[in-house]
Amino acid sequence: MPSVLHIVARPNATEPSPLARDLAASGTEETTVRVLELFDPRTNAPVVDLALTERDIPEITALLHVIRELHVHGVHPRTVMRLLPAVRPAALSGTSMILHGPIPAARESDPDASWPGLISDEAPESMPIDLHAPDLLPRACGPLPLVLDEGGRLAVVCLGEGLSEGARAQLRFGLEALSRPEVRIEVYDECDHPLHDRAARRRSAQAVVLPELNSRAYVEAIAQGLPVVLLGPPAQDLPSGVVCVGEREDVARCIACIRVWANAWAGGEAANVDNASRRRWLARRTG
Repeated sequence: MPSVLHIVARPNATEPSPLARDLAASGTEETTVRVLELFDPRTNAPVVDLALTERDIPEITALLHVIRELHVHGVHPRTVMRLLPAVRPAALSGTSMILHGPIPAARESDPDASWPGLISDEAPESMPIDLHAPDLLPRACGPLPLVLDEGGRLAVVCLGEGLSEGARAQLRFGLEALSRPEVRIEVYDECDHPLHDRAARRRSAQAVVLPELNSRAYVEAIAQGLPVVLLGPPAQDLPSGVVCVGEREDVARCIACIRVWANAWAGGEAANVDNASRRRWLARRTG
């Protein structure tokens, strides 16, 4: 699913917007985009035409539950709120609306342009995160594996968004192959689930694999007290329990790292994480 949605005003109703074409081609292996064009983006237009058929509405509704950023190009936020399918505000609270181009300066005071998440004129360096939210509090027992009724234990490894499809497939196969009678390893792919459900599900996991440092999921995982494997080069100022395994696609080293943690899970132990040092790191990171 795309992680970024662009809404673009079409200058000429009979021709595609050049900006829309450029934006549609701007996706990468890690970031996919979806572009919607407005045929009449005036705020007082009786009908805002997205050239959507009824069958497109479910796709847009699904997108609103998974995107991190909604980019608006030369369109008033009030118009955006009118055209998008209705979803629960909680599903949009972690999504930034980023405004580009000439837009009326009074948008923040417009009661019809309310957006549950952040509205800004440029992409924020980091998403605002409520570190006291229940979903982000470390478990009192730590990320211990679950004891199964039939014997043995269950450990869940989350795959965060931004990993390539190839890496996801290799990780799912390689990590689940680490299972043995003492511990069963299951993989939870966050891209298969709505954005607003991911933090709660991740909190019950034993580890998480992420592609980069600068992401909301990374900061949330640190707050949740989870062991983290980063598929990237070594970095400075890493919190306790965070391991960088080198190249972005170095899946073999990632699996080797989690194999060590699986030994601890098989014995009913959690991977070592110093939450006190993490709180100090979060204080510097979030201000």
